Amino acid sequence: MGTEIRLTRGEAEQLIQNIEHNSGDASPIRELIGQAQVESVEDEDYITIKKEESPQTEGNCCICGSPGILYSDTCDECFAKWMLSTKRRK
Repeated sequence: MGTEIRLTRGEAEQLIQNIEHNSGDASPIRELIGQAQVESVEDEDYITIKKEESPQTEGNCCICGSPGILYSDTCDECFAKWMLSTKRRK
């Protein structure tokens, strides 16, 4: 039984670096990245574009309350979920 874990390409590459830094074998993850759907890259680009279009402030997220840099009054994680929910799928 498999488990689905969603990572950005950058997060997956960081995971690979951490595994290899600790003398581990990251080849299964490298294979998964090679098989990953192009859609995930498009999602990252979509979120980046939306962040650039949104006002940035500092404070607490209006959804989860975490402090930090906000995009349209939401933290990075909540903003990404929100924007992906508005993206039209093919």
